[in-house]
Amino acid sequence: MASQRILLLTFGGALADAAWRHVCHWSDARNSEDAKRWSSDDWPTDTQCEVDAFVEKMETSCFTPPILYRSEHVDCWSMSDVFEIALGKGHPDFSRQLFTANHQVIATWFRFSEQITPRRDAPSETELLYARINEAINAWGRFADDRLVILVRSVFGGLWDDDEVVHALGTIPSWWQ
Repeated sequence: MASQRILLLTFGGALADAAWRHVCHWSDARNSEDAKRWSSDDWPTDTQCEVDAFVEKMETSCFTPPILYRSEHVDCWSMSDVFEIALGKGHPDFSRQLFTANHQVIATWFRFSEQITPRRDAPSETELLYARINEAINAWGRFADDRLVILVRSVFGGLWDDDEVVHALGTIPSWWQ
């Protein structure tokens, strides 16, 4: 389990099509056919650099239409399979994922009317993720029937357990001073 920053975006219109073409190109550069094991080692270094540049562009530029939705949050608990299960459609015509040393990127096509539902026993972090993804799917629905939802996961640390969070609440972080 990890602490990670989650960037969630919905692309509409011509930009969605252009972004999907790039995602497919990078996905097709994967060196492994193993559907059960994914790592950054599966992609050539130059492809990873292109994907990282794409992520940087999204982080700094994706704020206005044709971006239909943008959300960022920090998740200090979930594992990567949570994100794959939430967004993965299991068919390369609709969903692709990429890995670099810095990021996991999942891009999936949705109809604006679709909804995803977590398991009944899902942890609260998973329920929050699904709520954000459903917001992304439904954003500006009447303007774009189909939309590309892109999730970028950037791991920055390890798991935080409940005792560590309780302890942290009584401190002032060094970055504040």
